[in-house]
Amino acid sequence: NPAKGSFPKDKRLRARLHLEYQADDEVVKFKEQIFKIDDDTFKIGGYFTFAPSSSDFQLKVSAPDIQFERAGALLTPKIKAQLRKVSFAKPVAITGTITGRLKGKNIPLIKVNMAVRDNTFSVQGESIEHCSFNGYFTNELTPGKERRDPNSYVAFYQMKGEWSNLNFAADTIQISNLSDPVLKGKFRSKFPLTRLNPVSEGQTFAFHRGTADLDLVYNTPLD
Repeated sequence: NPAKGSFPKDKRLRARLHLEYQADDEVVKFKEQIFKIDDDTFKIGGYFTFAPSSSDFQLKVSAPDIQFERAGALLTPKIKAQLRKVSFAKPVAITGTITGRLKGKNIPLIKVNMAVRDNTFSVQGESIEHCSFNGYFTNELTPGKERRDPNSYVAFYQMKGEWSNLNFAADTIQISNLSDPVLKGKFRSKFPLTRLNPVSEGQTFAFHRGTADLDLVYNTPLD
């Protein structure tokens, strides 16, 4: 639906394509090949079905070394606006699949994986240093339900990093219902209590010795 915005709009795309057409199934296939979108390199493969009884398609996209903001610039205006809340200091690795139909009203199924290693992750004015995790997004958390924000889901697996000089780890962080997002996670950390003093700026408390051993279950509206 172009009225809702277009993907890689006003971008220069360059590729040397090798296509395979299967006449019996009326399917055009292309194995994973190099695409240049502006100055970024992607690997894209997939198929399109043109048979009267089917219009299925699938695209597999990967970018092993891309700035997060440049990847976000390829998306629709609504998605780009959401992603501006998040930034990474160094490139990340992204892979994804888009599966849908060419005919009729259809919201494609989107699945995206992202690998972040020893990066600086900034969100809503806060930064996590030395951050590593594996990320996942889908717009169909519950199969069969409409692929829109309420059924969309973001997860961070095996996250670790440092916030305000406090190291932490979290096996799984989940953000569900992107219309009214809720964040759930279990965070673990162990650090000298004196590291809390800069966070409170001495206005609430001041520690002189001791160690914190934190095991925190967190469940709250994201905003």
